Amino acid sequence: MSDAIDIFSKTPDGRPEGRRSKRVALKTRASLVVTNDYENPRRFPCLIVNASQWGFRVRVGGRLRRGQVVEVVSDDDPLTSVGCRVAWVGKTGSKEQGEAGLQIG
Repeated sequence: MSDAIDIFSKTPDGRPEGRRSKRVALKTRASLVVTNDYENPRRFPCLIVNASQWGFRVRVGGRLRRGQVVEVVSDDDPLTSVGCRVAWVGKTGSKEQGEAGLQIG
């Protein structure tokens, strides 16, 4: 699979210092598919805030846990999904509340 930016029709043009790869700002509507028990998948609407070849930053209303496996499905291309693991979840009361970092793979 190519990088996440290709999937959502964006191309990186370099990397900022201190980052593994450039982040591309997006406002792409998508869904997160969460399968806790492999029988009852749940779908949460989300907004992809930014993307890189390594993952996504999303705003999501559903509750996520660090380490949880999810699939990101773009509303623009519902037949394409990207498997990710939740790397971090914004803490309540912080500016990241309601956001999560997703690592591809």
